[in-house]
Amino acid sequence: MNDSKLTIRGELTLINSLGVVLMLHSGSGISAISSVPYAFSEVFPKLTLGTWTYLFQSLLILTLMVLRKKFIPEYLFSFVIGFFFGKMVDILEEHLEDSDYSAIEVAAALLSMEMGDSALDNNQGEEFGDTGA
Repeated sequence: MNDSKLTIRGELTLINSLGVVLMLHSGSGISAISSVPYAFSEVFPKLTLGTWTYLFQSLLILTLMVLRKKFIPEYLFSFVIGFFFGKMVDILEEHLEDSDYSAIEVAAALLSMEMGDSALDNNQGEEFGDTGA
């Protein structure tokens, strides 16, 4: 059970970071929470968008800890998730900038792969004659 929760959190980090990058490159705008790191990455380009995202999320977590005046060990995991989220933003942004495909084409391809994967998971091998008996 823990392995599946960890896998789902990893997939959500990938999906969320992909969403940020696709929205940014499609010209549709960017979410409010990502706008601050994006603005800083435009003004101070020495640090990437992913790095600014990690720094901003870390600042928010630290602020939450100080305002609550209580240390909660689970908050430390948020730093790990924030780090991987920032890294994925940088990796995906780099790959999207290097590709000849538009953001819409990348999103459509990934969505179709995810839908196909979900369909296979739901069928659980029934199309191959596996009845589970």
